Amino acid sequence: MATLNITGGYAVSDTAANLTDTSVVGLSDLAKATVVKVVNNATDATYAQAVILEGLANMEKGTGANASKFNIDIGDTAKALASASAAVLDAITSGNSVSVLSYTTALSAAEASSLAAVDAASTNLSTTAASVIVSDTSANILAPANASAVAAVGSVTVTDTVSVATLSQVKTAATAASSIAYKIADSASNVIVAGGTTVNNATSVQVTGVVTVQDAASIYTFAAATGGVDPTTSNLKYAQIIGTAADLVSANGLATGVTALNKATAVSLTGTATIANDKAVISSGKLVGGYAIADSAAALLAAIGNADKSVLDGATSVVLSSTNTASVSQATVIASQLSNEGALAIQDTASNLNASTASSTVSLSASVIVNGGTGNDNLTNISTSKVTYAMGALANMVGATQTSSAITTGLDVLRLKSGDKVDLSGIADFDTVTTGNTAYLTVNANSTLDAAEYQLTRGYLGADGSFVASSSGTDTLLEIGTDSTAGADQVIVLVGVSAVTAVNNGSTGQIVGFIAV
Repeated sequence: MATLNITGGYAVSDTAANLTDTSVVGLSDLAKATVVKVVNNATDATYAQAVILEGLANMEKGTGANASKFNIDIGDTAKALASASAAVLDAITSGNSVSVLSYTTALSAAEASSLAAVDAASTNLSTTAASVIVSDTSANILAPANASAVAAVGSVTVTDTVSVATLSQVKTAATAASSIAYKIADSASNVIVAGGTTVNNATSVQVTGVVTVQDAASIYTFAAATGGVDPTTSNLKYAQIIGTAADLVSANGLATGVTALNKATAVSLTGTATIANDKAVISSGKLVGGYAIADSAAALLAAIGNADKSVLDGATSVVLSSTNTASVSQATVIASQLSNEGALAIQDTASNLNASTASSTVSLSASVIVNGGTGNDNLTNISTSKVTYAMGALANMVGATQTSSAITTGLDVLRLKSGDKVDLSGIADFDTVTTGNTAYLTVNANSTLDAAEYQLTRGYLGADGSFVASSSGTDTLLEIGTDSTAGADQVIVLVGVSAVTAVNNGSTGQIVGFIAV
């Protein structure tokens, strides 16, 4: 813009915007005018424009009591007025005004304090604190210097991610705020204590530390309520979830169709899992720490024969799941192919268990279940303390009912030692064993059973419903079902007896059979 070649004697009237736009007229040319007037006051001068205009010596002033005041209306945003000088705002005539045109732009906590201070110092400025929006870090919002202003504003946005405790402080500080926007990062326990409203109203929630699947699900439920954080997005995230592989990969682990494995940055495993579930966790790339496998013998053998062998090899341990057993042949293959297998539960016939080729496999087993057989109870390959006799052993039970005469045929002896079990699940009536209704035993046809020679019923009913022998090298007679009512089911297990020639019924009850394995 060229400088005007006029030395003076003219007046300039225009809007505040044009008068202060140096591309329209230079300040040096305005200074040559007799007077400078602001017209079209429907458009106020911004604070910055007012500072320029009030700096002109020839700026139009009022009359009378306003002779020293400028004829300017000032209007600007709350953010701009936060840095205003009260002296500039009050240098206008009483017929002019200062207006806050907008509160939509957020102020820092310090700017909110400054705006409140300008309001207090200026006669012409009047702000509405409830309309002020503050957006700042939690540290600035909680700074003592800003306490008064923050307490009066209507809306607060915390720009940094805060703990539940810090959020509580912010809420206390912003007592008049009708809305507070925030992001949380805290432990699961603190987030859960904060409750559903706090979680749901957050912009995002990051659960720090290690959280269980159950606690992760509780937090997810909080977030899923209508409103704030969307739990299906990264706005809800868990640093690390710990649980069983089954819980982590479940389609309903947190909510329908949302797995804990998907929501976690990292996961760690507890307990054991099937090959399929452990494989799903491993393939996610999120696993921290090791994993253990418990599956059926069939599943282990199938994995040994395909690419899942690497999953087996990487496990800290491989065992059979609690409801599964392996035959001698299955256990032999598993033991030969894996170096990390745990002691296996083996179930097979006595003849297979006693086979010479099974010796090393059976001797290292966790437990042995003996299926029904032909009476070979001498388990040469394994300590009998690991043995449970399955109800299948009753397949050879003598079916004759005797009321008085001796039974002298068809009996094999089931030897039990301390820790051995007899599975009683197939016996209809199991009563507490007492000495009140016993059978008498003739050993080698030369003596009658008495307390000095044998002990009656040394054992207890285990939590799994089986009889557990507690004898330690002592011969034992176990009588099961001592109900003396005619027709009541009774089973007698002869323990620790090398040979039996006769068993007599010594009471009014009926002996309906004998275990003969």
